[in-house]
Amino acid sequence: METRATSPTGSETDRLKLRSDLASAIAARIRRQALTQAKAAALLGISQPRLNAVLNGRVELFSLDSLVGLAQRSGLNVAIRVTRPYAHTAR
Repeated sequence: METRATSPTGSETDRLKLRSDLASAIAARIRRQALTQAKAAALLGISQPRLNAVLNGRVELFSLDSLVGLAQRSGLNVAIRVTRPYAHTAR
């Protein structure tokens, strides 16, 4: 079986950025609350190794939906804004 490394497309890159932003916000929230990983994991309803993955930026292990849920359970408000793409004009 052959495997090829592929680079993420623009939309995949955008989703990775969203997940990374959420993971960073969750990590900052936990740091501000001065919680141990074990305590924070219990409050978020996940295992300590899963929390460690979030804190270490392993966002490829999480769906956007699961990170939104973790952010909300950590006390963060999450808002999604949808906009139209900018029109490109030929010059």
